Order: sequence, then structure tokens, then C-alpha cells
Amino acid sequence: MFGVPVDDDGGKEVQPCHSIMLALGSAVADELRQFAAAKIKEIAQEISHTHEQTLSRGHEDDGHSL
Repeated sequence: MFGVPVDDDGGKEVQPCHSIMLALGSAVADELRQFAAAKIKEIAQEISHTHEQTLSRGHEDDGHSL
């Protein structure tokens, strides 16, 4: 069957509970966690930078902001 993971020891289908799939799933989950953490940090930095720019513009306008 196409698309079904096959174990190297004789062509048996690998089920989700097999150790090889659990190890793969764990590695994928770790990668996703790292990616998500990096994205969250990047977005937080962008928000902080935008906030700082907004505050500095407010001081430049002598308080005449919208």
C-alpha cells in the first residue's frame, strides 16, 4: 500500500504505537516546539519594537497624537 510506513525488517506496516514511530513523533514534536518558541519570540520582539516606536512618536508630537 502506497504511503504506509514500512518497517525495514521484512516489509511489515509500522503502526503508530511502534517504537520507530514514537521516536519519529517525538523528534517532530521537539522540532515544532522549537519552531513555535522561535516564532513567538520573534513576534514578541516585533510587538516590543512597534510599541517603542509608537511611544517615541508620541513624544515627538508633543502629546498631539490621535
